[in-house]
Amino acid sequence: MNILIGILSLVCLASAFITFGLGIEVFFKRPTSALHRVFFLMMLCGTYWGIGEFMIWQVGTAEGAWFWLKASSFWPFTLAFTLLFSVMFTRPEQYSRHRGLTTASIFIPAALISYFLLFTDLVYSIRPLSETSFSYQPVAGSIVYPVYAGSVFLMMLVVILVFFTYWRHASTRVIANQAPFLDLTADAYAVRKARVLANWDRIQAIAATVPDAAEIAGWLRRAGGPTTPAEVGLDAEEYAQGIAYAHYYRPRFTVAKLSQLLGLASV
Repeated sequence: MNILIGILSLVCLASAFITFGLGIEVFFKRPTSALHRVFFLMMLCGTYWGIGEFMIWQVGTAEGAWFWLKASSFWPFTLAFTLLFSVMFTRPEQYSRHRGLTTASIFIPAALISYFLLFTDLVYSIRPLSETSFSYQPVAGSIVYPVYAGSVFLMMLVVILVFFTYWRHASTRVIANQAPFLDLTADAYAVRKARVLANWDRIQAIAATVPDAAEIAGWLRRAGGPTTPAEVGLDAEEYAQGIAYAHYYRPRFTVAKLSQLLGLASV
């Protein structure tokens, strides 16, 4: 039993350090981003949760275990920030339109759960494992615990469903949007390439009417907008990936697709 407690304690402590480090790393990539800040808060809550669990296992007295159990009462905010992050990441437009309602529907349940954990004895009680180690268990016969457990399960389920539906439909949308390009046969590809080359002078004439990169960058700077990958939190590797896959961003036949067609994507 002591070995198992030691392993669980180390897992909790390691998870606390990992989540904190990951939160700091992501936050400082783009500290002005609301999404990055929410991710940092989610990781910070995970750190708080991990330390609380570690202390419950390691404190060595029933009074100490009870103190840390109460001190960990705000752990549901880990789920709340995870759910908020998942919505902001996968459905930014819907979140922007319903920001207040979404935030309230996520954090009010988390606050209520935390209230019952902190101010009542109706959810958990301390259970001795040995003379110097303690854990916690649901309060027998409590009508609050099933509601608490159901609420936590529901929040976890919603997080999983949000990410699952996003993952399931994201690739489908890309394939559907890019179908006219992805489904080109070798002959159709050659025909389209020949058509582009045959009209190259007209394409160049149209391109000449477009402001050059320096002029557009100047407009962005005057408007206070970012003009470099670093200013939007992208490192060199992320920027390179963005350029490599840029032709998937739009269903139209863009310059990025033209570069793919002419074999200039890596130039």
